[in-house]
Amino acid sequence: MSEGTSQEAGPQLPPSISVADDLLITANVLAGLGAEEALRRVIEHPRPALGPRAALLYVSAPNLGEALTGLCLASNLNHPYMELAVERDNDFLELVALPKINLGRLSEFLMPLAALTLYKVVQAIAAEKRASVTFRTTLCESQVPANTLSDMGCIIATASAVNGLKVPVALASLPNPESDPTVWLLAQENFRHQAQIRQSTPSSIRIRERIVQLLTEEGQSPRLKQIAAEEGLSTRTVIRMLAAEGTTFFELVEQERRKRAVELINNPALGLDSVAAQLGFSDRSSFGRSFRKWFGMAPGEMRRNLFAKVGDLSISAMSCGLFFPLHNPPVGLLSAAAAIG
Repeated sequence: MSEGTSQEAGPQLPPSISVADDLLITANVLAGLGAEEALRRVIEHPRPALGPRAALLYVSAPNLGEALTGLCLASNLNHPYMELAVERDNDFLELVALPKINLGRLSEFLMPLAALTLYKVVQAIAAEKRASVTFRTTLCESQVPANTLSDMGCIIATASAVNGLKVPVALASLPNPESDPTVWLLAQENFRHQAQIRQSTPSSIRIRERIVQLLTEEGQSPRLKQIAAEEGLSTRTVIRMLAAEGTTFFELVEQERRKRAVELINNPALGLDSVAAQLGFSDRSSFGRSFRKWFGMAPGEMRRNLFAKVGDLSISAMSCGLFFPLHNPPVGLLSAAAAIG
């Protein structure tokens, strides 16, 4: 599966890969399995073929609509070659997979695969009520394994102009039985941080990287004056530069502290005093106040809730033989508990 990529063959998938490797692996899957067999595996697998961070979104979302919308937003952040468009009116939630670049024949497989993965989320959350959902695909019946589409339990529209789903609004509001507010909050935090980084300029990225270095390697509270001097700039210049991006130095520090807090809370070997120190707080009380402001709960409460939920997760797309990777650096949210997918 990794032939021709920068990845070494092994029993586990890496926590993140490049876009180029993503497409090469997809091409290798098609060459080795063929489109029909690959789609059959996705359809018959009991869980959606998702990486661990994306899986967190759907297993913890409050309802079906939030799960589907969250996955579309996450995919759009991590797959620059396609867009999962979301439209909602009074009657339906519509999701459509669209290529953003010319993918050649890969598009004929990836767009139906994206729609099918979203359908598997519907199947996981609304197993007994999915008959009203319409699965639309550009594939003809002859391009998929016999009987597999008819076994999906929903309305099938083959040879359609688009690949996607049409979900009744009433069904989109269906509560998710696996929903967990704490994990949902952390999953959203992960993708919020990704979006913030994608909006940054090279100059603010350098400042952000120095903030991260001070927090992770030196355990210091980052100071504007220090970082401005290291950049050879005045503090006023840095303030103006960040203001032009619609942010401030304080907001960058807060964003990186929040992200780092999620990573450290996920490490049971670290006491809360140690977590506070590594985030550059002078004491645990100051850390606790900031944490409550960020996440609406005490750090100890979040840690207990998180591990109670993560212990139940065993989602693996590897066993399905396919996966939707995420291209951001790993945050370690499920590094010890969930199989990488």
